[in-house]
Amino acid sequence: MKISIVVPYYQAPASIHQLIDALNKQGIPQDLRNEFEVIIVNDECGKILPIVIPQTTFPLRVVVSQHKGVAGARNIGIKNARGELIFFLDQDCIPTPSWLASLYSSFVRNEDVSGIGGRIVPKKGGGVVNDYFNITNRLGHPIIDSQTGAIVTLITGNAGFRINALMKIGYFDEKDFDVNSHGGEDVDITYRLKRAGMRIYYEPNAIVSHMYPNHIKDIFYKYANYGMGMRIFCEKHQIDPQSIRQPGFSLSSKIIYFLTFYLQTKKYLQTFRGITLWRRLLFVLLDFLRYFGHGYGYYKKNNRKRVITTG
Repeated sequence: MKISIVVPYYQAPASIHQLIDALNKQGIPQDLRNEFEVIIVNDECGKILPIVIPQTTFPLRVVVSQHKGVAGARNIGIKNARGELIFFLDQDCIPTPSWLASLYSSFVRNEDVSGIGGRIVPKKGGGVVNDYFNITNRLGHPIIDSQTGAIVTLITGNAGFRINALMKIGYFDEKDFDVNSHGGEDVDITYRLKRAGMRIYYEPNAIVSHMYPNHIKDIFYKYANYGMGMRIFCEKHQIDPQSIRQPGFSLSSKIIYFLTFYLQTKKYLQTFRGITLWRRLLFVLLDFLRYFGHGYGYYKKNNRKRVITTG
């Protein structure tokens, strides 16, 4: 078995059904036709998966997690995997027909690479919130250090790893990034891979479409999760956040963060050119929610507590 595709699942029956359907439509190279499996990790405390699994052209297994959160669910998938390569998809990501072949071929071409991230694009036709993400998409490629050009984060909603590399660094950190955190575990695992001297890579042809939240308030909580995850990451590794171009933890840094949104507004008013005025103003409002959501999660007094209220 060459590849195990691991999908953490939690309360998203419609999107997981679409994901499985998209995997059925993969253009599979001849040497992979009998060499990959799909593992859905049901993180709903042992509940029966609330969907009828469609007929698949590949082996599919459902394993149970006792609600450990996404990092713990991924670890359960890894430990149940038979593949040498572990590919991760989030439950709300739909792979294009060439996704599997592109990601696999990239590993074949780059034998010294331990982790590869793909491209994530917003799904078309998702309403005004999705239109906002189509313009401002921040997950279209791995997060890059703007000064060094180095990859900071492989987005694990669309990424692959060699299983021996994951075993070497001790898998995902499910202790710090537990069921109460909803972000940061991908920043952490990328950091630990690089710290262990392993190479990572970006494959732009491995594309998935992402079904973003369709309610305006979801933007706030989504980015609150990202902010909380980044704070936990910095505290875990005792990293000066300003050394990785994150705001400091001091009261003055907090005040500066929340008072400088106007700079972001000016920047994104330029980004939103070419659309109607009311839509530009709405997108600025959405960016306000993103910015302040991130700050809320980052500066929340007890950032270990759950801040998410939606999927």
